[in-house]
Amino acid sequence: MKDTSLIQFRNCRIFIDRKLVNRDLWVKDGKIIDAEKLFFEKNSTAGHFVDCGGHSAASLQVAESGVRAGATLVTHLYNAMPPFLARDPGLVGLIASDLVVKEEYPLFYSLISDGHHTSAAAMRIAYRANPKAAFASVTKIAPSG
Repeated sequence: MKDTSLIQFRNCRIFIDRKLVNRDLWVKDGKIIDAEKLFFEKNSTAGHFVDCGGHSAASLQVAESGVRAGATLVTHLYNAMPPFLARDPGLVGLIASDLVVKEEYPLFYSLISDGHHTSAAAMRIAYRANPKAAFASVTKIAPSG
């Protein structure tokens, strides 16, 4: 049975036991839920899907191609990405791309907002560039390394 309030985030890169792994995440009512219970006990499937991208050195042109192909979430904007450059803003520049800002294609981004991974100024720049695309901020994470 399809649950229209359930969102499946596909191809997410998340930390589990201090290792970066690719996993799908299922979210309902703003909370990550246990997919095993969902599928085996309730026999339910997601009503919405979000394809994730991030931690990439992609050029803006490649990133826009990804959006046209269905990517809808930039994971951890700024992290493990080349910096914004005037001639090729890359994945960071995607949030202000004409393709996204004119709302031809939906795109969201997440930030690690602990003040270590992303500065407050960088968070404000991203938000001001495209406030509608701000999806989630991860907080209260102890800096690693």
